[in-house]
Formats: sequence, C-alpha cells, structure tokens
Amino acid sequence: MNIILGQDLLKDIDSRYLVLELDTFETDTSSIPVTAYALVDELSLQDMLRISEFVDLHRNLIKNYHLQHWKYCEDALEHLMPQWNGALTSFYQELFARISQLKNQELPSDWSGNLKR
Repeated sequence: MNIILGQDLLKDIDSRYLVLELDTFETDTSSIPVTAYALVDELSLQDMLRISEFVDLHRNLIKNYHLQHWKYCEDALEHLMPQWNGALTSFYQELFARISQLKNQELPSDWSGNLKR
C-alpha cells in the first residue's frame, strides 16, 4: 500500500488505481486539514471479484466513523481486516483500537473525527 497525502495527486491517479480515504489530520501549523489516502496496488482474485462491495464498505466505515456510529464501524472492520490482500490491516487495527477508546469517552459536539497532529 502506498499512502498519498492531500487531494492534489488524486486527480491523476484515481481513475487508474484503487484509492481509499484513510484519515484526515489537523496540524498546529496549518488550518487546512490534510487527508491521507491509500493507493491499493495489489489485489487478490477474491478481492477483485467483490471489489465494489469492499470499496462501499470501506467508504461507509469512514463516513460512520465521523458520525460516531461505533457499532457499525466495528462490524465493518471485522469484514474489512482480511481484505485488500492485507495491505490495510494495520490501518484497520489502529482504527479499531481508536474506536475502542473513543466509544467510552464523552466527545464534544463539534468532534470531527480528524486526528490532531
């Protein structure tokens, strides 16, 4: 898996490669959030047969993470962990650990889901 930061490069590659949103970061040095994307370049035959299903599930995972729908995210992660030929497993494990902590916290009403770096 290759990681791309920002949307500038997406215009050139998202029509030729599978690109999935990962996380959005906010930094102290910039008021503009930066989104990281995964360029998935190795797929198994099994992944290719169900690619649209997994792409939709991944996109809904990210959407529901920002909406704090933790149960949906945990269920989606269980299905997604073995997909993408293992390329996103470490990201999914990190997200699962983050959700385990967040679901027990009182989050502010303006919580965006963006990471603070």
